[in-house]
Amino acid sequence: MIIYFKKRNKNVIIKTKKFYFVGNRGVNSICLKLTIEILQYRLENKGVKLKREKRDYLSILIAGIFMLLSSIGVLASPNFTIKSDSAILMDAETGQVLFEKNMNKIEYPASITKVMTGLLALENSNLDDIITMTHEGVFSVERDSSHIALNVGEQISMRDALYALAIQSANDAANGIGIHISGSLEEFAKLMNKRAKELGALNTHFVTTNGLHDSQHYTTAYDMALFMKQAIQTPYFMDFFNQKSHDIPPTNMQNDIRYLHNKNGLLNGKRYYYGLIASKTGWTTQAKHTLVTVAKRGSRILIVVALNSEDASAKYEDTMNLFDYGFNEFNELSIDKEFLLKLLPKDDSSKIIKKLIKDTNPYIIRLLHKNLSEKDIKLNHKTIENSKEMELSLSVNDNEFMYSDIGVIDLMEKSDVPREKVEIPLTTKVLKITKQIFMYLFLFLVGLSIFRKTQRRYLKYKNRNKKL
Repeated sequence: MIIYFKKRNKNVIIKTKKFYFVGNRGVNSICLKLTIEILQYRLENKGVKLKREKRDYLSILIAGIFMLLSSIGVLASPNFTIKSDSAILMDAETGQVLFEKNMNKIEYPASITKVMTGLLALENSNLDDIITMTHEGVFSVERDSSHIALNVGEQISMRDALYALAIQSANDAANGIGIHISGSLEEFAKLMNKRAKELGALNTHFVTTNGLHDSQHYTTAYDMALFMKQAIQTPYFMDFFNQKSHDIPPTNMQNDIRYLHNKNGLLNGKRYYYGLIASKTGWTTQAKHTLVTVAKRGSRILIVVALNSEDASAKYEDTMNLFDYGFNEFNELSIDKEFLLKLLPKDDSSKIIKKLIKDTNPYIIRLLHKNLSEKDIKLNHKTIENSKEMELSLSVNDNEFMYSDIGVIDLMEKSDVPREKVEIPLTTKVLKITKQIFMYLFLFLVGLSIFRKTQRRYLKYKNRNKKL
């Protein structure tokens, strides 16, 4: 067995013959995993009668772990592996993150950029607007990329351009939309970046309307989820981004009908997911495969983003697994004044927090994993620096398998709140230190038991050799 400690972050890595664990719960992790090690020993030696010292050792461990489990929340890890380099599962109504993998890592979005382009088109134009293609809009598109062969001077309605954008992933249609709204591709990129910041995206920078590769054109899984969250609230967006096909009628320069067919496996019938309401794929050599998708079951709407997938099957598999996880493993939790009052801390700050709660009308629905209960929820509070405001938030404690933040409730009052941060009561600190001392003592006793056991074996072996 190998045990590795990283002092600063208190990370723990334990390897056994059959198990491999990585955790950051400090001593709690070690105790849990040591117990599993002993249980593994019991399984490997099934039918072998243990000596008294072994039974005592096992009893100590089991008793200790049951004690520790009473104070920590244990949550089963999802039974799937995310293959994409970055991914996120977000509740579309509240923005609550239910699962994430490298959600703030900078990635290239490829054609899922068109979610932002479509959003801005619906916010800044009319569907009956006529787009006239310019030289910049046509010839800035790589000929081997996705397009519908629009020509300079060709006119197309904003409605048909959006169908081409969403279904065919047409890069020339994206350019036409951007130039029609802002006058140039450069100005439209500025509009994209401005809107991204308004939506809370801190790690996104747009250069193109369509997602064709540029080293300065990037985003994150979290930011893309924010864009889709806003997009599905925009009228007509899902009318375009959930279609299998569309026919564009002849134009002033094209006598034939353009037949559009969606290559998105989730929309064209090759792959099926019940409740899907919007989706957009992307691919470039640099970005690899990307996908952003929305699904709805009952009143619950979830968003999944998968970035930098090695192949198309990986992004589809990741997306469907995350949807199943979100729809099947979480229950709705209604948060109101009565609920918050139950979570008041037992210190001097409780009076202030109680007043904040009573003076507001918070009501929100959050999702809580089935393996957790209301007892696992903690009400946090902090005084905002250089102000008289206090911020309250809810979190799930000691949960290393899911994104623990379950939302922030703005409950602020500009009076009767001290400027300095509320100190943790001395009794709480003492209890915390006592607990840590006990756990370290527990580990010491376990180590001592192992040492004595090894020493006895060595002496027995040494004496046997002397007799020989």
